[in-house]
Amino acid sequence: MNPRLRSWAALAVTLLLGLGLGLLIGSRLAAQRFSRLNALSHPPMLVDMLHETLDLDDAQRAVLDSLLDAQATQVSQRIQTHRQVIREQVDSLLQSLKPHLRADQWKRLQENLGRPPRGGLGMRPDFCPGGPGMRRDGR
Repeated sequence: MNPRLRSWAALAVTLLLGLGLGLLIGSRLAAQRFSRLNALSHPPMLVDMLHETLDLDDAQRAVLDSLLDAQATQVSQRIQTHRQVIREQVDSLLQSLKPHLRADQWKRLQENLGRPPRGGLGMRPDFCPGGPGMRRDGR
């Protein structure tokens, strides 16, 4: 193998390794960021975070749990209501945009939103805050 070809091969391997490592590190950092955001927006995980941060005694923990449990239903209902309103607004915006876009632009927009061209918001459930989960204490 001549030296010039060997240099090009080494350069190509180095670039591919750098790209691969960059993708792995970037995806791991993004996963951690989404995990933290989801934990703070999810009430049971918020309860765990408060328990750990505040170092509550048993009496304080009981009061905090009762206060948060009393609000949990209302918070859940508000989250669902707001998600539906946002979905409707985004869908309305998209339908308003559709007549002004070429077919290829509309197709690209749909692909970038991560949903089929027929419609719907298409949010991935793992990125939606407030999903199902349990507290660490099993409740």
